[in-house]
Amino acid sequence: MPRIHQTSLWQLQVPDGWEVEGNNDLVSLFKPDGVGILRILSAAEESAADTLKGGAFHGHLAGSVRTTAEGSTFSRTWTLSCRGQKLFATYRCATKNAELELAEVDELVQSISEVGHGEP
Repeated sequence: MPRIHQTSLWQLQVPDGWEVEGNNDLVSLFKPDGVGILRILSAAEESAADTLKGGAFHGHLAGSVRTTAEGSTFSRTWTLSCRGQKLFATYRCATKNAELELAEVDELVQSISEVGHGEP
């Protein structure tokens, strides 16, 4: 059964089989037998990293998403706005394994919401 992981700023639903490590500012999610890792970093709204461009993201939080595959590394980065801060959620894995966890990771990121604003 999915469980809720909550920081002081945001929360999300963690699917069965996924582990969570980290604190409020940097959280990592992964499957012990999986192929990639999702890292969620909180930063000030005016962060220089805010220059990432991409397509519109449709989830509980407003933002954008950008996907790249360079060489043997696949990367998808979501830039989300949450309570005057930015969340940078980045999933990385080997390009050849990108489709194995991507649907779960997309659902995971879509479940991110502000703490105290309904279910993720």
